[in-house]
Amino acid sequence: MNEKNDKGGNRMELRKNVSAVVIWKGKVLITKKPNRESWQFPQGGIEGSETEEEAILRELNEELNINKAIIKGKSKFIHQYDWPPEKQTQTGLQGIRQGIYYVNLDEDPNNIKINLRELEKIDWVEPNEIRPFFKFQNLLELLDNIQEEINQMVVKNK
Repeated sequence: MNEKNDKGGNRMELRKNVSAVVIWKGKVLITKKPNRESWQFPQGGIEGSETEEEAILRELNEELNINKAIIKGKSKFIHQYDWPPEKQTQTGLQGIRQGIYYVNLDEDPNNIKINLRELEKIDWVEPNEIRPFFKFQNLLELLDNIQEEINQMVVKNK
């Protein structure tokens, strides 16, 4: 990815972001935002001085009311992509730089309550069933890069 400059010639920044591959009993949590065709892993921006780990736990709580999650590892892969030009203009940011974390759900998944301002629905799927849900090229590239890690984490945490 090439760095871009805004109209004033200043280098555009990437939004710092985190994503969680949440695992429970051999399945992986995927989420769907309202008015979007594609599903994705739970994710969100890093606020202020919080760490990536603090951000992922906050996002899981805000979007899904998950209070008991255990971070088991971080992907060696950093997911980075550019936003479309209109979103770059709107936000003043080039795109996303996202750390990927593997998280075990440590509570009954029936306790999950979807924040309907953030998400439309969720599903628990087998690791090899994720791909058909991901419609955007950047999500497919992410999955290509971390599928083996997901498989290993699921086996390790059954």
